[in-house]
This record gives sequence, C-alpha cells and structure tokens, in this order.
Amino acid sequence: MARTPGIREGGLRLGKKIVLVDDDRLVLQSVVAALEASGYQVWATDSTEEAVQLAQAVDPDVVVTDYLMPRMDGVSLLQRMQELAVHPLMLVYSSTPPPLERLPQQMREVPWVAKSTGHGALLRQLIDLLESGVDPR
Repeated sequence: MARTPGIREGGLRLGKKIVLVDDDRLVLQSVVAALEASGYQVWATDSTEEAVQLAQAVDPDVVVTDYLMPRMDGVSLLQRMQELAVHPLMLVYSSTPPPLERLPQQMREVPWVAKSTGHGALLRQLIDLLESGVDPR
C-alpha cells in the first residue's frame, strides 16, 4: 500500500519524508491524513518488508512504525534497517510497547508514542525529533 503524496505547506516540515508502517489499514489511513495535513511527505505501507524497501528507496528523515505486526515486529524492523545501513530517525507509534528489559540496548532510546494519545502527540514527537535532528540511538 505504498503511497506518494504531494507536498503541502508546513514550515520546517515541508519536504520532510516519513515512512509509516502499520498493519491496521484504518490507523494507517488516519495517520497518513494527519501527517500530510501537517506538511509531511508520507510513504505508507502495511508490510514491514515493503517498509525496508521504501526506506532504501526514498531515504526518509524518519520511520514511524507500529510495534505489533505480523511476520516482523517494529523493533525487528528497525534493527533490519540498521543492518542494511538505512539510518533515518526512528519513532514507534504503538498501543502495546514491550517491557523495556525486552528491548535490545540500541532500541531503548527510540521514542515511543502511545496510539491512545492521538495524532497530536505523534505530531509533537515528530516535530521534536525532526527539529532536534538528533537520533536517540
């Protein structure tokens, strides 16, 4: 379900590229709409395998992924991207974060946003992450 939107006005966000991964298509569509309305370019997919390909192809500024997905969870996806030397900033948007002690050390600093907090919290975290330009890994 890859998608390339048009660019909209958004100050510093203009031109920032996001790869969004979530196996729930309703969540995916809703988050894409919110991100596009805020001026981001979004490539969205419900497939972790396609997310890796998208990240390699579009060189995103950030990858936003759900944690619980079939075949490969969000943390494994982020690790796979690191193995392939794809190094965008990372953000996990999830309803069920794992216990911190179950996460590999390099993933403990990746920001997490609870889906229950809504799109506003996600947008605030993205702005903070992109404006700082500092990858917490």
